[in-house]
Amino acid sequence: MFKTASSYLRQTAPTCSIVSWSLNRAVERAMGQVKLGQEYSLPDFFADTEPNQFAPWPTHEKLAFGKDMIPTLVRLLNVSRREKPVLQLLRSLEHLLSDPEHCVVALQLDVLKALTSLILQKSSAIQLWVMACLRVIAGNPHGKMEIVKRSIILTAIINNFNAADRDLRQMAYTIMHRLSENWFVVDELQKEDCIQLVLKSIFSISSDDVVENRKSLVCLLQTLGNLIDYKNGVLKAIRYDLFELRWLLSCGMRDVEEATLNVFVRVSKDEVGRLGIRYKHVGKMMLSHFYGVVDEGGDPTLVGTMLMFSTLPNNERDDYNKMNTVSAVMEVFKEPTLSNVSRLVLLKLLTNLAELPIGRSSIKNHLQFLISVPICDPIVQESAETLIKKILWTP
Repeated sequence: MFKTASSYLRQTAPTCSIVSWSLNRAVERAMGQVKLGQEYSLPDFFADTEPNQFAPWPTHEKLAFGKDMIPTLVRLLNVSRREKPVLQLLRSLEHLLSDPEHCVVALQLDVLKALTSLILQKSSAIQLWVMACLRVIAGNPHGKMEIVKRSIILTAIINNFNAADRDLRQMAYTIMHRLSENWFVVDELQKEDCIQLVLKSIFSISSDDVVENRKSLVCLLQTLGNLIDYKNGVLKAIRYDLFELRWLLSCGMRDVEEATLNVFVRVSKDEVGRLGIRYKHVGKMMLSHFYGVVDEGGDPTLVGTMLMFSTLPNNERDDYNKMNTVSAVMEVFKEPTLSNVSRLVLLKLLTNLAELPIGRSSIKNHLQFLISVPICDPIVQESAETLIKKILWTP
């Protein structure tokens, strides 16, 4: 071994064992795009993903290279009991699991069995690193179902929603969000009453703390949108005062407003949800912000989608016509930078409103524009032609 002032050379693993993921990281490091001080903060790594690079500490020999890394870490996690070595192993494991191939290998070696025993320990540091590993696994398609199959792990994630440590809570929020992206997993999460859990966490954030907890709030709202979009999730959410979230639609933070709007878009797909939107005046609130979305450079697709679903029943159409919805929609529709998806949604909304005489008469005032507006997309063009035919129809 030859040591220099800043780094050292040592015997390396065979070059054939270097995977593309490791090589990319090695190139980034060589180009100075990775700061070693941030990436390799204590605790140390016990396994090396880039065996042909200078190791960050001359005094710490690695335990494994290449294909032996994950099996070695899983084996040591099952037998290690002292806190410092366990933290070192978890730090290495969390780093390696970022590679999807390593994650699949770890799941095949039943890494969750080791994490199950570790998550029950009283050490907050170990719990935090176990949650960090679970966060990575939850982002892997193969790992989502494996996590919910482990009742101890799922219970620990749910319990950490109320943890005193803010980092633990944020980890739990992120894991739940990633798990909710799979409908098969959502079925299990609904059985654990996770809709109530997420809503309770959102309600615990007061209006004064929204800015400070902005990231957590967006994550929770996105999770809620995924959970209620499956089976009777909307009914469960309404039972737990879902519509009390409507004040977030005008909180002044674009990402929070869009995440909240996405929740109400999912609600508007449900018949009972549409009744709630009507009686809680959510649609009226949306119309008041319709102009602002475009003026601020936003995308009106979400607003239009919610209004489109909300105007499916005849009695809803009458209410929206009385609120001058046509004028608001046409004002937005005339924007030259509007995307084809937004145009399609708004045309569907206008078609719903045109089912009633009052709606047809309001849209007729803009008939010339609808006929002459240039539309390149054939699907949008077909929707525009359908709307025009409906406007010109006479009973």
